[in-house]
Amino acid sequence: MPLTYRLALNIDVRNVRKLVASATKIVVAKPAGHEPPNVAWLAWTPQAWNTLVWTESYGAFAAEIPSGDGSPIAAHTVVYPARDRAMYSFLGTGLSFVLDSPGVPRGHFTVRNAMPHKISAGLIQAAKLNGRLVRSPVNDSVLPPGYTADFIGVPKLYVWLQANVVSGSAPARIPIDAAVVVFDAAHPAQRCRYDETDARFVVVPPYRNGIDALLERVLFPQPTFV
Repeated sequence: MPLTYRLALNIDVRNVRKLVASATKIVVAKPAGHEPPNVAWLAWTPQAWNTLVWTESYGAFAAEIPSGDGSPIAAHTVVYPARDRAMYSFLGTGLSFVLDSPGVPRGHFTVRNAMPHKISAGLIQAAKLNGRLVRSPVNDSVLPPGYTADFIGVPKLYVWLQANVVSGSAPARIPIDAAVVVFDAAHPAQRCRYDETDARFVVVPPYRNGIDALLERVLFPQPTFV
C-alpha cells in the first residue's frame, strides 16, 4: 500500500493578512526524479493553518507544451492512477498501456511519445489541500517524437512563497531559501512555520507530546483519494 504523508504549515494571523493583501501564495513543488522540481505542483492563498495530505500514488499525463513561462499545464490526457513499472504510449487520443517492465524498479513510470510532434508529459498527483481534493501535474518533460521518459515519485517537498503563480504551472524556479521537507515511513507527518524575519518557511521538529498528537488528528483526518 502506498504511504500517506501529511504536512502542516502555520502562519500567524497578522502575516496572513499581509500575504493575502500582496496576492502572495504558498507554493509546493515535488521532484519526479533526481533533478529539482520544474512545476509548481500546488499554489494557494495562505491561511493561518494550512494542511496538505497525500498518498504516494501517481497518474501519468500527456499535454500540449505550455505556451510560456508561468503557464498552467493543460493535461488533456490522464491515466489515474498509473501503474508503476509500466510504459504508457501517447497516440493522440489517449495514453495507452503498452507493457509491464519487471526489470524497472518500483515507483518508476514511463511515457512514450508515439506522435510525429513534441508533447509535454509527466506525473500528476492528488492531494487533500485544506480538506479539498485537488489534482495537479507534478513535473513536465518535453518529449520529441519517438522519445520516452522515465519518471520517479519522490516523497519530498519544496515549500516557498510567491506571487503570480498557479497550480500546475511551469517552469517552477525554486528559491534558494525554499524549505525542503523530506518524508519517509518513520516521518510521515511534518510541520513548517512561517519565519517573519526571513520571510520564509522553516521546518520545525516533529510532534512530541499528547497535545500535538491530538492536534495532528484534528488537522489531518483520514483522507480519501480518487
